[in-house]
Amino acid sequence: SGSENNLLNLKINSLVYTFDLVQIRKKSEIEKSFDPKINKTVGFILDKFFAKNPDSVLFYICDDNDQKAFKRQLSFTKWFKSNNVIEPKKSLITANIADLIYVGAILLTANPEKMKIESYFQKELKDVLSGEKTGFVEIID
Repeated sequence: SGSENNLLNLKINSLVYTFDLVQIRKKSEIEKSFDPKINKTVGFILDKFFAKNPDSVLFYICDDNDQKAFKRQLSFTKWFKSNNVIEPKKSLITANIADLIYVGAILLTANPEKMKIESYFQKELKDVLSGEKTGFVEIID
């Protein structure tokens, strides 16, 4: 949805798009089944998006209303890894902040702002965490 040049308060030249991945089935159907096609669907969407928007960044926040944000982040990382085979290659930068917030940024590996975004994720995570809180940043190419 929308686009701007701001990624978690980091001003960048690339347009930043946010998106929602929403399941349209009833809750009772979700608990009973797993859609094996979602993996390929996510890969297809990413490939098409970056073919048309090579200098852009996709940003997402995993919803945690049902305390499943961590599982969503793991699933998205798996989908990304298994589908990052079509050139140009993409990078996924994820952050887990204090086991409360799970976010990610997807961009082409060749994006000139990749290092700036990686550094910002690392710095912001370090600044946010204190005491016993934990978190990590992962970069997947």
